[in-house]
This record gives sequence, C-alpha cells and structure tokens, in this order.
Amino acid sequence: MARWTVGTGRQENRTPRERNPLNGSHLLHTDANPHNVMIGSPDGDAYAVDWAMPAIGPAWVDAAYLATWLLSYGQSPADALGWLSGFTSWRQADPTAVETFVNATCRHWTATVGEKDAERSNARFRHLLDFPHEAPVPRRRRSSPR
Repeated sequence: MARWTVGTGRQENRTPRERNPLNGSHLLHTDANPHNVMIGSPDGDAYAVDWAMPAIGPAWVDAAYLATWLLSYGQSPADALGWLSGFTSWRQADPTAVETFVNATCRHWTATVGEKDAERSNARFRHLLDFPHEAPVPRRRRSSPR
C-alpha cells in the first residue's frame, strides 16, 4: 500500500518540502465521495466501497475530501466546515499539512484538466484553508515494559 500521495497515488504531486506534513499512519480511502458509500441495511450500516487508491496518511484526509463533496452538492462553506469540525483529527490537523494537501490537490487538478476546468474544484478545496485549527493535544509516550 502506498504512503499518502495526494489525489492520484503518485509522489510527484508533492514537492520535496511537502512530503513530511502529509505523513501519517491511518488507512485512507482517498476517493471518499457519495458514489463510494453503500448503505447495506435499513438500519443504515454504511460501507466504503471502491478501494482503488488506498493509502496511509493523516486521519483527516478522507473527511476533508467529503467536505469538498458537500460543497459541490450545494452546502455552504460554513456548513461544510461546521460538519468537518466534528472530527477531532480535522480540528487538530496541522495547518501546514492542510495547506500542503490543498496546494498539491489543486496542482493535480489543474495539471489534469487545465486551469479553467479546475477552477470550481480548486475553489472548493481552498475553502478548507479557512478553518481555524486547534493546537493538537500532545501524545503521551507509552513506557516500555521492563
């Protein structure tokens, strides 16, 4: 499985300075969108399907992708960012990492479809930069057994 790679699963979308901020240890779907969620029962069990681009990275990435889908379906930036605020990993995300994610994703879409056709998608991703992130809670180290 690949390490976190923005958008396409390729490292070249990130500059060398951008590689470290997007490191993480969480399993990511990286194509979180309404078409990749299957509701399996009347009780509402949901399943993520179409795992064509799994990666390892920061826990907040898939939630950020879903927030941009909320924007594409007409939610306001305030509503989408409000929904994102329910995720501790997003609230505590390093703003530099979020900026890196947004910049690399926008570069990818611009290179893929051209500047004019990428404008709307890139604008949705740039709304992610408006969120006031909290300082992360320091993790306590576990003491090793002796």
